[in-house]
Amino acid sequence: MRKYVWVSLTLLLVIPVILFFLFFIWAKQESLKPDEKFSLYHYEFPYNVPSDTLRILTFNIGYLSGMTNNLPQARERKLFNQNLENSISVLRALSPDLIGLQEIDFRSNRSFFVDQAKELATSLEFPEMYRSVNWDVHFLPYPYGPPQYYFGKTLSGQTIFSKFPVTDSETRVLSKPASESAFYNTFYIDRLVQILDVKIGSRDVKVMNVHLEAFDEPTRVEQAYVVKEIFESWSDLMPVILMGDFNSAPEFELNESEAMKVIMTSNHIASCVSQNYYDGNKRELLTFSTGAPEIMIDYVLFNDNFLDCVEVKRIDEAGEISDHFPIFCKVVFTEEIE
Repeated sequence: MRKYVWVSLTLLLVIPVILFFLFFIWAKQESLKPDEKFSLYHYEFPYNVPSDTLRILTFNIGYLSGMTNNLPQARERKLFNQNLENSISVLRALSPDLIGLQEIDFRSNRSFFVDQAKELATSLEFPEMYRSVNWDVHFLPYPYGPPQYYFGKTLSGQTIFSKFPVTDSETRVLSKPASESAFYNTFYIDRLVQILDVKIGSRDVKVMNVHLEAFDEPTRVEQAYVVKEIFESWSDLMPVILMGDFNSAPEFELNESEAMKVIMTSNHIASCVSQNYYDGNKRELLTFSTGAPEIMIDYVLFNDNFLDCVEVKRIDEAGEISDHFPIFCKVVFTEEIE
C-alpha cells in the first residue's frame, strides 16, 4: 500500500513538470533556421536615380492593428485588410526612398498569416527589403489578459525598404531586461539594430533602424550606449541615417529618459527635429499614441558632417493604422553626389 501511495504521489509531482517542459519546448519552438532570421530580399523593381535629396520615413506600424495593438482582444481580418490598404495609399503618396518599419508581422496568427512586409514592399515597388525577426514563437504572453490570446504562431520584427542597391546587411541583437526572469525573457521581444550599406550613386550610406526597450529604463539606457557606439563607428567616415522607435522623448524634455541623452551625445549626431523646431511645433510632432498623442518617441537622426535635414513632418494621414504616427523627412547631402 505504501509503495502504491508513493508511486501515485511521485506521478502527481512528475507529470505536471513533464507537461510544463513539453509545453515550454513547443511554445518557444522557432519556425526559422538561425540564418533565416535576418534576410535580404530583392524584388524586380527599378532602382531610383541617385539624387542629392533622400526621402526617409520611420514607422512603428504596430502590425497594422491600430489602437488595439496593446489590448488582449479578438480582431477581425477586415481591420488588418483596411489598415494595409491605407498604409499603402499613405506611403505611396510620400514616395520615400528609405523606410524603417518596426513591429511588422511576416506571417502571424494574430494578423491572419499575411506577410505584411512583403505586401508593403511589393505594393510600393521597393527593389530591396531587409527583414529581421525578433519574435518567432508559438506562445506570446503579451499583452497581458485572457490566456486564449497567447496561443498561435507569431513571426514579427523590423524591416528596412530601400529604393537603392544594398551592398551589405547586418542585425545586432540588444540586451534584454536583466531584472526579469529567464522565462519572461525567453518569450520577450528581441530589441534589434538593423544596419544596411546602401549605394547611392558613388556614395556609400549607412542606414540603421532601431526599436529600443519600452518598459525597463536601465535596459533602454544600456541599449542606447550600444547604438551610440555603432553610430560613432561610422559618423566620421560616411553619411549615417539612424531611425526608429526609441521609446524615449527628446533629450531636452524635463525628466526624460537618459537613453536619448546618451544617443544625442554621439559625434556629429543631429535630429530632423531640432529643439527650436520642437518647441514651436510640439503638438504636431508627438507620435504616440495616435488616439491621443502625448509624446514623441520616433525619430530620424543623422550625422551633420555629411547630411542636413530640410523637411520633417508627422504623417497625420496615417490615422490609426498603428498606435504610432510615422515621421517623414527630407535629408540632403552636404556634398554633391558623383
